[in-house]
Amino acid sequence: MEAYAWLWKWAAVEAFEAHTDAWKILGHVLVVTVVRADRISGPMPSPFLVADARVLGVAEAVRLATVPLLVEVDFQKSLDIKRQGGMGLAFVLFVCPPRVRGRTEPYVFMIQKYPLHERPLGENSGLRHLAQWDVVLKGVANGDIPISDISRMIESAADIESQLEDLEL
Repeated sequence: MEAYAWLWKWAAVEAFEAHTDAWKILGHVLVVTVVRADRISGPMPSPFLVADARVLGVAEAVRLATVPLLVEVDFQKSLDIKRQGGMGLAFVLFVCPPRVRGRTEPYVFMIQKYPLHERPLGENSGLRHLAQWDVVLKGVANGDIPISDISRMIESAADIESQLEDLEL
């Protein structure tokens, strides 16, 4: 998972609209459902497959994981980053379902916290967040979108969403 930290951070910035929405990052969690690659036949680009990615409110994410994932000090750290001019602390909850559905094997939950010290651009920056951030996240993590395609898309970000449709993911 550490090798993909850059991807989780990018997805969090897009999902929370952290460049333009100053407060969404404080009340939300990026939830990424991963399946271990040893459960999948055929070649895999990584040891896991991203099955789903979505944004949940903190309370809903805690209910999902059934254990406290975040403590008051985490929110204080996020506020401190914001006071220093950054975006805040992004919370990413990784959910790994049991190997066989219906068995008593538990879900595995892991929370990662990513400090985003980059300065947000602000509401009037003209930046448009990528609405299909989840498609890009899954495509890159699962090897369906090569990094070279992402680089080309970034160069002409104005029509990135139409380019994603062209890839037919």
